Parts: sequence; structure tokens; C-alpha cells
Amino acid sequence: MNAGGEKLKVSELARDLRSAPELKRKLGIQDVISRLSFMGKKAPVRVGMGDDAGAIRIKGGYILLTADGIWPRYLARDPYAAGRALVIANANDIYAMGGTPLAMVDVLSVSEPSLVGKISRGMREEAERQGIPIIGGHFHPDSPSPGLAGAAVGFARILLASSGAKAGDALLAAYDLRSGRRGKGGVKTWDTHYWKNPSELRSDLGLIPILARNKLARAAKDISNGGLITAVYQLLLSSGLGAEVNLGAISIPERGFSLFDWLLTFPSYGFLLSVSPEKAERVKRLFRRRNISCELIGKMMKKRVFSLRFGKTKEVLFNFSEKIR
Repeated sequence: MNAGGEKLKVSELARDLRSAPELKRKLGIQDVISRLSFMGKKAPVRVGMGDDAGAIRIKGGYILLTADGIWPRYLARDPYAAGRALVIANANDIYAMGGTPLAMVDVLSVSEPSLVGKISRGMREEAERQGIPIIGGHFHPDSPSPGLAGAAVGFARILLASSGAKAGDALLAAYDLRSGRRGKGGVKTWDTHYWKNPSELRSDLGLIPILARNKLARAAKDISNGGLITAVYQLLLSSGLGAEVNLGAISIPERGFSLFDWLLTFPSYGFLLSVSPEKAERVKRLFRRRNISCELIGKMMKKRVFSLRFGKTKEVLFNFSEKIR
């Protein structure tokens, strides 16, 4: 279903998005990056904090390192799905950089045995489906409140870094909109991994490294917690650019999602791509051959403004020359 079918007041949608907790909790990330980022004088680091994964140059390519933590609200409401989401989020970060995941580790901070069981089952099932071994980690059995985090390592021959995006690029959103499950307890998630066999899932995810190796995309971001809007916001922070997003071009699942909810939803399969305009149709065809939606949803711009457009109406969601709260 296309979002163009809805009656929409862009100013009201922008206001509601700015106040949504899924987006607001990400707004402080730039300050944290500026405080922690240290590249080192001699380290062979290609990209660092702010991208989906850090990349260390080695002979023949790049070692990729990423880490993710699960939102406590998500962990409390659906611990099994949260365990799966930890694997999905780390794997998608690696794929978004043009790489393939090799292994991961976890940090499980849970005192209740039944909760440990649900989280561990989710992690194990998704790791087996994706073929990513969990090779270590840390367990806090006396944590006062539940927590879940993890890290992954991967390898890429050709890198997709957010800094590679260019003004004038086509902005594409690739989603699997086929049969999916929504999150429990109001958590905004859309899971299409659960019904796929390992071979099909790995081939779907492997499209992103194919784009990198064939130089069909300049940059990519995985669409994770906080949804498409957050992915665009983070791409703009990392690239130093602005963007205009056409809300009427965004495709959403047929199972009762509002546009507002979908823009903030964490899909198991979702990637944002910055692509040279002349290559956009070829990229779209690659996804559509696997029955994955890939639509042109906007363009990258030199002006440091994140705008939403619907028909002839346009609203600035964020102006990066101003303090964002």
C-alpha cells in the first residue's frame, strides 16, 4: 500500500514525529559521538562512530565492528522478539556497510531465569537462521533491571559509508513488505524474517553487499529502531547533507499501519540507500526481482535541512543549522 492514499497534514505529522519517543531518544547521538570519538593517529580506521559500523582497513577489504543495545521498553514487552532483534540489528548494521556478518557476542543482564530463557531462545533461533555464530559475551545474573546488548564483526571488500552520499543522489527505501508480524504491546516492529528459510533470508540480505561490490550505491543505512525517519536523520548527520522525503512515495504493509507508525517502525528487513540518479532504476530492479519493495522516496541535498513533502505541501522536520532538541 502506498502512503499517497492517506489524507495528510504534513505540519501535524512533522510535529508528532518530533515528539515521538522512538525519534527523540536518538537526537542526542551527535553529542555522544563528539565526546567519545577517537580515531587515533596511526590506526587504519576508514570510518568511525556515527556510521552503522566502524571499518578497519586490512589487505583486501575492511573488518567491520558494530554494537547495539535493545530498548528496555522493547525488552520488557516482548523478550523473545527482543533477543531476535539483537541479532537482526547487529547483522543489518554489517550488511548496511556493504559487508557480511562473521560472528557476534552479547551482554545479557537479567536475573530472572524464565526471562533469560526467552531472550536466549530468540537470539539462538535468529542467529541460526542467519548463520551467525554467537561466540562469546558476558552475563550479569544479578542485574537490578533487565538489559540486553551485543556486538558483531563482519567483512566487506567494498565499503558503503554514509560519508559517501552526494548531494543530488536519489534516496531509495528497500523494504520487505510481504507477510510479517507486528510487535507486541505497542512496540513498533515488523518482522518478515520468521517465515523465511535460511537460504532465502541470506540471499535477500546479500543484495546490499552486491550493491557495494558493483558500485551501485554510494551509501546505505539500515532502518532499525526509530524507523525510516530516524535512518534518514542519522544518514544526514553522518553525510553532512540534507534531504527531502516524499511521503506519498513511501510504501507500507497492508496490515493496518498508519503512515506515522510506519515511519517509526523497526522492520527486520529495511535499508535506506543513497544512489546516483542514473543507477536508481537498476537498483530498484535488483530488489524487485526478489519481491522486495524498493522505491524512490526522495533526494539528497546540499542544504542542511530535512524536509517532508506531500503533494505540493512541504514542511521542515529538522534544520541542522539550529539546535535540535
